Amino acid sequence: MKSLSKQRIVHLTKQAVIVFLFFLFWTLGLSPSQGSAKSLEALQVDITRYNLQWIARETALSHLSSEEKQRRAGGLKTPPDRINPEQIWQKPERDRAIGGYPLSYNLWDSGMITPVRDQESCGSCWAFAAVANLESLLLQAGQGGQDLSEQVVLNCSAGTCSGWYLDYTFTFLQSSGTTLESTFPYQGSKQTCQPYTATANIAQWQWINPTGIASDYYDDLIKTFIYTYGKPVSTRMEVYDSFYSYTSGIYEHIAGEYNWGGHFVLIIGWGNQDGVNYWICKNSWGTYWGQSGLFYIKAQDSAIGTYAIGASVAVSSPSYLLWTK
Repeated sequence: MKSLSKQRIVHLTKQAVIVFLFFLFWTLGLSPSQGSAKSLEALQVDITRYNLQWIARETALSHLSSEEKQRRAGGLKTPPDRINPEQIWQKPERDRAIGGYPLSYNLWDSGMITPVRDQESCGSCWAFAAVANLESLLLQAGQGGQDLSEQVVLNCSAGTCSGWYLDYTFTFLQSSGTTLESTFPYQGSKQTCQPYTATANIAQWQWINPTGIASDYYDDLIKTFIYTYGKPVSTRMEVYDSFYSYTSGIYEHIAGEYNWGGHFVLIIGWGNQDGVNYWICKNSWGTYWGQSGLFYIKAQDSAIGTYAIGASVAVSSPSYLLWTK
């Protein structure tokens, strides 16, 4: 009886706390959304305090639940023992010295990047980052702005909405390819794999950075690859809580904030502002987030530039394989 009495007391105490909180919100004239806005306001205060160069505002993702935020991150780290040394890109002899590229460069300006997509509430960033890369390669090869199906890759590979590996995804696109979005539109969840005729394949892919370490050395390799061949690079980054409220500027996470896990994006260029080097990236969170779906991020922040992959397509002859400009 004593045990039952204690349980009842605990239950009544919880109810009292809930009632008190509702009363407090009502008394102060607050609502849950206003509470979130206060949090966003506090975030901007931290950004100003640490002299960071970006702006946090309410986005389509700012008020996602913890579960929904977690589902937006699905970038898994490739284990070191799976890295094939022969599949690591080597800088051409003529480009051995660091540099040889401009201070700023953006593939978007040359029309080599397809529109931003939305992975929705599914950790399928691995499919979007790889397919976006393939779409850009086809643009560069004069094959038009094809909208390729991420759903086929999600359905027919081993990846799920809980995440997957970028290297396995590129291997899938190399062996099985994908078809047009109009044939298999994106559903936001994994479906049964249906037979399809591939209209686009990756010919070859290589690691630009096969590690989880972001450094000046790998930043130089990524820039050299993009500028020399005019091809984007798919990469992994860590998603911190403030990233969901990014709207403009050069993103840099705040020390101590919650890390939701890995996420794959597409590096399409870089720049330098007041001595700060940054990457220009294409995300897959729709156009109502960031700078119409794109974002700038300080080089090496949030582990951007790790597990980075570059690729090529074969169009009319084998000479278009790795690596020609």
